[in-house]
Amino acid sequence: QTGSPSVILMGGDSSMNELFVQPNIKTMQDMRGKKLLVDAPNTAYALQAIRALSLAGVKDTEFSLKIVGRTGLRLEEMLKNPQDSGASTLNPPFSFEAKKAGLHSLGRLVDLVGPYQGQGMFALKPWVNGHEATIEKYITAWVKAVRFGLDPMNKNEVISILQKNMKQPQDIVEASYQTLTTNGFGLDKDAKFSEEGFKNLLDIRAAFEKAKPLDPTPLVDLRYYQKALSKM
Repeated sequence: QTGSPSVILMGGDSSMNELFVQPNIKTMQDMRGKKLLVDAPNTAYALQAIRALSLAGVKDTEFSLKIVGRTGLRLEEMLKNPQDSGASTLNPPFSFEAKKAGLHSLGRLVDLVGPYQGQGMFALKPWVNGHEATIEKYITAWVKAVRFGLDPMNKNEVISILQKNMKQPQDIVEASYQTLTTNGFGLDKDAKFSEEGFKNLLDIRAAFEKAKPLDPTPLVDLRYYQKALSKM
């Protein structure tokens, strides 16, 4: 249903983003006059980077945006056109590819701008009613998968699964695994929704739009998550 409102049903992770720059850029201040590569000018990860620069005293009028697209394309652009690509947000496995290629990280976005609600589960509100059982089953499967992935006893099997699906060198796969299992940065325990991270997300967008932050209450419905968790 076009135009139907959506609702968040579960959390996931922090986005696991770092702000990567060319080797000649040593500080946030060095981004003045440079280009920030984004997928779109007003999407979540772009706003994370803009906020990080703003908190460091670099105004959005002091750098420009270069619309490139998804993460892999942004990394490719940074490597192919270093003179025209100052910085971009990157997460695993691209962040580790960037490090191997000589790009420099100015830090994790959760450290630069605060907690952040990244990946999660959402659905259209009109669809939610009448599909409660399906939602609970989906949430249960997701949480079980997260528990399996975060259990150190399953490390070798998880790395094997990542290797099969990521098709990356072993060192990048293992580094990605370490990030995924890093508390407060990787996968959230039981895919718990971060109220603090979501509030910060809304604050970041409000600052960009020069508007009052949205009330998160009507945007989130954790009843199905809590019900599914209580049965596990």
